[in-house]
Amino acid sequence: MSKTKKVISVVLAATLIMAMAAVAMVSASAATTIYFEKPESWDAAHAYIWDETTNNGWAGVLMTDCGDGLWSIEAEPGANIIFTNGKGGAGFQTADNVVPMDGSNCAYLNGETATNGYGEVFDAIGWKTVGANDDVTTTAAPTTTAAPTTTAAVVDTTAATVETTAATVETTVAEPVETTAEVVETTAAVVETTVATEDEPVETTAAVVETTVATEPEETTAAPVETTVAAEADGIVVGGEEYTAKVGDTITYTATLKTPKAIENIQATTKYDATKLALVDATVAERFPNMTGVVANAAEGAIYFNASEISAGFDFTGGATLVTLQFEVLDASYSEITTTIEEMVEFFGIDYITGGEIVADGVAVTENLEVPAEDTTPTTTVVEPTTTTTVEPTTTTAVVVEPTQTDAKGTTGADSEDKPDVPPTGANVAIYAVLATLAMAAAAVVVLRKKVNG
Repeated sequence: MSKTKKVISVVLAATLIMAMAAVAMVSASAATTIYFEKPESWDAAHAYIWDETTNNGWAGVLMTDCGDGLWSIEAEPGANIIFTNGKGGAGFQTADNVVPMDGSNCAYLNGETATNGYGEVFDAIGWKTVGANDDVTTTAAPTTTAAPTTTAAVVDTTAATVETTAATVETTVAEPVETTAEVVETTAAVVETTVATEDEPVETTAAVVETTVATEPEETTAAPVETTVAAEADGIVVGGEEYTAKVGDTITYTATLKTPKAIENIQATTKYDATKLALVDATVAERFPNMTGVVANAAEGAIYFNASEISAGFDFTGGATLVTLQFEVLDASYSEITTTIEEMVEFFGIDYITGGEIVADGVAVTENLEVPAEDTTPTTTVVEPTTTTTVEPTTTTAVVVEPTQTDAKGTTGADSEDKPDVPPTGANVAIYAVLATLAMAAAAVVVLRKKVNG
């Protein structure tokens, strides 16, 4: 019984060891070594790799320098990968790509470039095979056979004969063309040559020469073209709408994003005219309220930002604010504010936006601007009431001055004691003279009577 137990134990141990070895072999075979031909202008090469279980963080990890511009790193076929120079938002990068499943293991820039949101350029990636991974340690970049020399086509035209020589690799095509036309238009030969690598044969497409015999020229009168020039906007344009603001106003710009599902990462740029608008200071959380871990770089006239979330993604399914910024208006004449999303990927899924173009249904970006409302309240002028003082009319009593009566001796009577002397004038003098005469006559009569009676 004891011997049987020992045998079973040995078998189980061997089985366990074999299973562990198989697991190790599977794990070892899951990853593959890939290479990248670094541009000469880059100091070093980094690789940003992510898939359903891995994300090594932007802007990638440093690759191994194999010499002669060739850099290597371990990655699983099917994983997403971006090659960068490790400088993040201010650096260079390639476009998004996927590690090939067909055994191709060397990435290179295929010459197609486009401008990203940082004002730099990134290249599309091509893949080719360097060789078996275990044979490559510090192997130099693969040698490319120089393109075969191609002799340019020569066209010799005479009055009646067109002789065209179209050169190909080790092949000369000479075909005389007889024509009676005076004008001959010849399309130059086009030679397409595929450059062979290593020992592969050179495939050459023979030159094609097209000769067109022209007919008599026709006289054509060009129709006049009327061009209407659209009036230039004179306000702040956002999302195709024009807004009016005044110098000194604080305006609020908002870009709203709506996606079918949550997104995993995003890279975008908001641009404005810094000579007419001044960006108001704010925190990253205030500017990007619905994303965490945002890396933002504010430059003259632009804000570049990117973010990545591999645990749950960013939820914009119901439509939410992507970015909101405040500006002070320095010049209210024409300017624009725009947000462009260069890259955006669904959470562990497909591309939503690539190269600034929406490539999936259900993705929408809307923009709007809030400006202070114009004050239309009428101005009220308060007029204080005027106090008018009524002046009662003054009653004037006329004073009548009675004429002063004077006796013959010039003395005034008792009634005029308190009256001032008024010198006699005009009619009063005449009256006084008559009275005096009568008085003198009366006195004479009295004297005569006394004498007669006496």
